Order: sequence, then C-alpha cells, then structure tokens
Amino acid sequence: MKRTATFLASIVVCANVWAQIDPSLRSQMAGGNKPSQFVVLDPTGSYFMNQQTSHPVFMQGEQAYNLATELSSPSDIRLYLSTRKSEGFNFIWVAATDMGNHDHSPEENGSGTAPFGATPFMEMNETYFEHLDYVLQQAAAYGFEVLLMPAYAGSGPSYCGDSHGWCLELQAASAANLRAFGAWIGHRYANYPNIIWLLGGDLDLVDYPGLQAKEEAILLGLRSADRNHLMTIENEPQTTGSNSQDYKGGSAWPSGSWQLDSFYHDVSGSPRQGLMNVDANSAYTRSDHLPTYLLEDSMEGELESPSELRQRTEKYQAILGGATLGAVFGNCVMSSLGFHYSACQTWTSSSEWKTNFNTAGATAMRNLGKLFRSREFWKLVPDRSNAVLKDGIGSGTTESVAACTSDGQTCIVYDPIGRSQNPQIAMGHFSGTIHGWWFNPQTGSATDLGTFTKKGMHTFSPTDENDCVLVLDLNSAGLPAPGTYIQ
Repeated sequence: MKRTATFLASIVVCANVWAQIDPSLRSQMAGGNKPSQFVVLDPTGSYFMNQQTSHPVFMQGEQAYNLATELSSPSDIRLYLSTRKSEGFNFIWVAATDMGNHDHSPEENGSGTAPFGATPFMEMNETYFEHLDYVLQQAAAYGFEVLLMPAYAGSGPSYCGDSHGWCLELQAASAANLRAFGAWIGHRYANYPNIIWLLGGDLDLVDYPGLQAKEEAILLGLRSADRNHLMTIENEPQTTGSNSQDYKGGSAWPSGSWQLDSFYHDVSGSPRQGLMNVDANSAYTRSDHLPTYLLEDSMEGELESPSELRQRTEKYQAILGGATLGAVFGNCVMSSLGFHYSACQTWTSSSEWKTNFNTAGATAMRNLGKLFRSREFWKLVPDRSNAVLKDGIGSGTTESVAACTSDGQTCIVYDPIGRSQNPQIAMGHFSGTIHGWWFNPQTGSATDLGTFTKKGMHTFSPTDENDCVLVLDLNSAGLPAPGTYIQ
C-alpha cells in the first residue's frame, strides 16, 4: 500500500511538472510536433550547441546514475535537479534500467517495481517506465540533457559473473529480443528533447567480444525507432587506451553507430595512471576522431580515489588535451543516491546524499564550468607541440597542459603544482598585446595580471603552491575576468 501511494503521488507530481514544461515541448514529447533537441552537434560536427539559439554548450555534467532507479520521492528528485541546476550543471548521466546497484532489490526501482517481467528485456513493465518518464520530464523542466543508459552492461573482466550490471542477462538474451527492446525504448523517448543514448557500461568489449553483437542489437533497435538523438558508448579500458573509439570489438560497428567519443580514464589502480594528457591527445589526433568528452575519471569519495588535486588535474588535462566537449563529474555518494555502494569512503544512511552537494570536487566542477564558458572553449586546440607552453613542464600527474583557441584570441594553461612549476609562454603566439589572469580552480577567483607585449618569452609565477590556471587573452578582445561571465 505504501509503495502504491508513493507511485500515485509521483504521478500527481509528474502531471504538475508536465504542466510546467513549455507547451511546445509537451506536444513534442507526446509525439505531436517535429522534434527539437536541447543539445545537438554544430554543423561541422565539432561541438555541442543549443538547437534553438545555435549557441555553443559546454558540458558540466555529473553522474546521477541512480536518479531514476533508486529515488522514488518526487521531492527528492526535484531537490537533486534544482540544486545542481542552480550550480551550473547541465548534463546528468542516468541509468534507465539497472541490475544489482540497489539496496532493496537487484533490479527494482525505489518504489519496488522491476523494469521487466520474468525475462529481462522482454515484457516491459509500464509502471516502471512511467516513473522513468517522470524523471526525464522533470530533467527537461530543469533544462538538463540526460546521458541515458538503457542497460548498464557491467563492470570489468572479473565482474561479469556477479550481480552488478546486465552482463549475464545480455549474453543470454537473443539479438532479436534486444533489438526489439531497443526499438521499444527508442520509440518511447524518440521525441524527448533532452536525451543522448549511452550504450555499454564499464566493460571492455575486448574481454567480452560476444557482447558486441548484443550492444549492436540494442543500437540497431534504437536507431530503427529514434533518429533524433545523438548516441555514444562507454567502454572501460583494462590495459591501454581510454576512449570508446579504441574498442569497437572484433568487427566493425554499423556505419555512424555513434557521434560522440566518450573518454574513460579512472586512474584508481589503472595502468594508465599519469597518462591523462597523453591519452587525451591520442583521442584528439585519431584519423576517425569524433568530438570527445570526459565521461569518467577518478570518482570523488571512493576508497581508491586520489587527492582532490589529482581529480582536478585529470579534468583539466583531459579538456585541454582534446576532450573539448566538457566533462562528467562523479561523487561516490551522489552517484549512488541512496544505494550503499561499498566502495564509498563514507556512507551513513540512504539520505546522506542530501548533505553531500558542496564537496570540494563539486565546487571545483562548478568553477571549471564557469571558466570554460567565459571563453571560446569550442575553439580550443591542444598545444601538443609545446609551441606556446615552452618545452612543456612536468610529466604525468604534474604535467602542465595548454590549449589555445583556433582564432588566436585565448590560451589557457593549467599548472598542477603552482610556483614549483612556472609556465614559460612564447608570447609571439599572439597578434597583439596580451591580458593575463590567474584563475583559482578551487575558489573560482581571478587575479588580474595586467597587460604584456607579444615579444619573446615570459615566465609566469603563481603566488603559491596550489594548482592554478593561467588565462591569456588578446587585450583587444576586451574579455571579462575568467569565470565571471557564463555564456
């Protein structure tokens, strides 16, 4: 009875949220008019842009993985979305269905409803998906783009035999059934304005070549019913490489399978530790390069996570190294949203996430979003040859990285260890007088350094030992302090 009451309450709130959405979007979601998306790729296929305004969009995302599968209270869902929206977050990563990452039941959502009948990916439960409808509509009302994962595959080569993820069920399912599931869920959400389909899920297809055909079946089903949304894939490298383009399995995926390259680089215990910039550069220079975003790096609050400094370094190295679409931030408690994930350093109760918004990692992510939105982030080109950042500085986790806009207006340099590593800049890169700033990634504050001539080399000395960002602009551009203007 309690679960029924909770569900009925969610339907009432769903109706109220539905009424708050712009009428044209309501009509679109119901299949009543031509689909329009919050976010699309620009005509060159290089960056996200708002389809209505044609303005570039920077991804300031967060893993809200269990938003639909764990939370059942409408007020809790609104609390999460409204808080993160007020902080500049605009993308969230959400599971449509899941297996094993819940305290109450392996596959049921927070209201005790399973997505399928006796056979996974068949006999879809309408009550379950009505709750997912509500979550996606609520996200749309707050302006969030959702990286929606229809069936999380699993986690790593040693986990396919346990209860986390659908790995075993995917292998047991027929390609025909999975294609039918893809078509069903694709048709259901084809007209929603705020979805990017995210296939896969932590597994490396090299370890499970049989899963590629199953993922392809879901993909083909989705595409048969939904040509409106972008598609991407998560693939976790177990040995080398870090982006989804590296791991397409033994056979070629259908042409145009996905339009976005997700960059995975969780360095906790990984052989890729200290190679974030190297791997970002590698993804950027591929002959089959796709616009790239950092989907997952070290998660804040996990037992094996490195320091907050290392986590900031990972994001700046990835974005300035070539993942110019932006990044998704992960906090162990916030991603779980009530689920007691054993790898979290702290977990006291299912409501702990409500007091976990203002962590150091989340603050740094807000500041990162403000910084890149205040400059032409969509034009950034990695300084791979160190033409601007002379000789490069440091290596691995201490490596300073730089990128400059293709029009020569701005260069951004991230220095992970402050005045122990002073960036030396070839000022001749600019066509005129330069205006310099230090930006503090921890506080979001900017320090005006004044103007400099374009001649020779100049060494910039940070004021302390903390990581910092050097922003150099053409003075004639008249740009405001970094992070003070959100486009």
